[in-house]
Amino acid sequence: MAVLKKIIKIRDNLKPVKKAGKVEYNGQFRYSYQSVEDIISMVRPLLIKEGVTIYIDNSKVTDYKESPSKSGVNRFIQIRVKFAISDGEDTIYSTIVGEGMDSGDKAIYKAITGATKYLYKELFQVEAGEDDYDRTPSPRYSRPATQQRYSGPDGIAPLRSTTSTEPASAKQLDYIAKLSGFTLESLKKKKLTKAKASELINNLSKK
Repeated sequence: MAVLKKIIKIRDNLKPVKKAGKVEYNGQFRYSYQSVEDIISMVRPLLIKEGVTIYIDNSKVTDYKESPSKSGVNRFIQIRVKFAISDGEDTIYSTIVGEGMDSGDKAIYKAITGATKYLYKELFQVEAGEDDYDRTPSPRYSRPATQQRYSGPDGIAPLRSTTSTEPASAKQLDYIAKLSGFTLESLKKKKLTKAKASELINNLSKK
């Protein structure tokens, strides 16, 4: 199919997308990530040049849950998004599952944003340059000597306990791994609660 050849051409001409997004806790830097805006802004000119467009063909909410939080109610949404990649003559489809959580009305938008980011990263094999394909954690953050150092082997600081001790779900950990580039093994060692996993998902899928 002609559209596949165009996708390959876009891959070959795509430059690395730097990790410009930053995640912080309590005013302290934790790690960086590729934002969906930066990925799309890098890919879009090549899509236009090749006459290729990407759009949502259809979507379906596959899971919805609510849980209490300090700010009220956290809403968790899982959505299956079917994307169409077309050049006007040939069209291929890709279905991605996205997840989002928010205490307001943005959970579904975060889920769609996460699915969109994952599609672009996988379809065009978006690299980060300094750490091939954005699959390795960012360098460990080094705090001043007068402050306690983080001991996490993968650069993630131990998270403070919350009123909820229910462990993060497998779906949450898998989604965090997809968005951040950290391995499931390293995330499991952190023994994240559902509340903290939700907080990470919010930060990674924001904007």
